[in-house]
Amino acid sequence: NVWLTPNLQPFVGGTYFPPEDGLTRVGFRTVLLRIREQWKQNKNTLLENSQRVTTALLARSEISMGDRQLPPSAATMNNRCFQQLDEGYDEEYGGFAEAPKFPTPVILSFLFSYWLSHRLTQDGSRAQQMALHTLKMMANGGIRDHVGQGFHRYSTDCQWHVPHFEKMLYDQAQLAVAYSQAFQISGDEFYSDVAKGILQYVARSLSHRSGGFYSAEDADSPPERGMRPKEGAYYVWTVKEVQQLLPEPVLGATEPLTSGQLLMKHYGLTEAGNISPSQDPKGELQGQNVLTVRYSLELTAARFGLDVEAVRTLLNTGLEKLFQARKHRPKPHLDSKMLAAWNGLMVSGYAVTGAVLGQDRLINYATNGAKFLKRHMFDVASGRLMRTCYTGSGGTV
Repeated sequence: NVWLTPNLQPFVGGTYFPPEDGLTRVGFRTVLLRIREQWKQNKNTLLENSQRVTTALLARSEISMGDRQLPPSAATMNNRCFQQLDEGYDEEYGGFAEAPKFPTPVILSFLFSYWLSHRLTQDGSRAQQMALHTLKMMANGGIRDHVGQGFHRYSTDCQWHVPHFEKMLYDQAQLAVAYSQAFQISGDEFYSDVAKGILQYVARSLSHRSGGFYSAEDADSPPERGMRPKEGAYYVWTVKEVQQLLPEPVLGATEPLTSGQLLMKHYGLTEAGNISPSQDPKGELQGQNVLTVRYSLELTAARFGLDVEAVRTLLNTGLEKLFQARKHRPKPHLDSKMLAAWNGLMVSGYAVTGAVLGQDRLINYATNGAKFLKRHMFDVASGRLMRTCYTGSGGTV
């Protein structure tokens, strides 16, 4: 959101303002009223601020040539990019900005490329560490859908805990590549499992039968049929729901324990809900929980005196039961338009991951996606690629 002067100069802006005031966020209506009042009372100050903002934006968009005849070399620009990312890096949670935090897979891929060309240097090791840690923290956080896989659009906090629940195709495509790269570099199957989960979600929820890929799933949906849509309703859980779905006792534990209690401990669910009021400006998520990994499998297993593989199996079984139960909830709206650019990213995501993991099934998705683009979005007569196509009645394109 950006407000402009009558001369189209920016003077106020912000990422997101909720419709109404919350505990820690000013609502859009209040912002409008304050801007109107300031424009009446302090117009000259706002115009001066506008000029400073415009000057700063122009300065950031230009490369100063000084006395040189040539622009900086690619190596110089790469080093500058790395240094800037290093300065803004979140050591604890990963990522490169304060909330809201976006996945920014392009940055992660850049860091892997930087590591590749600086492997024997301290900066190269640092680039690899930043990218791998960020990917791991995102995959453990609530920005990842641990029940149905795939990633939400961004996190409203710096811990990757409470997301804006929309799911975008372009994020899935680029994150699949980033996690595949992480697996190639580290050899850690944690990353390859995340990549496979992303593509499993896309195949199930964002794929057209002819090979194309839909754009997104909305954040809002009704908690129950006939109710008003709420953000995240499809994805959040109460303790009572999990207890009812997973009542089975866990054999061999050092204390009385059900499958539900094990899952809730590992993913941080609480009776009061694990979403801070500051992250719930509309008050729609009270008593609800977003699944986010709180402990490693080893720590969870040690806490209850269980074998690590047994805990892994119990958690996976529990997540599958939650997934089956979630199917009975009203689904978020599907944005079924198909964009050529985003489809191209998704074709690449399947192709790269399939090649890295040696899975022909994933490469087939890439092949079918490319055929879809050629069949439905390429105009042979003009040689042009069309931007968008839509599904018609009966699922036709």
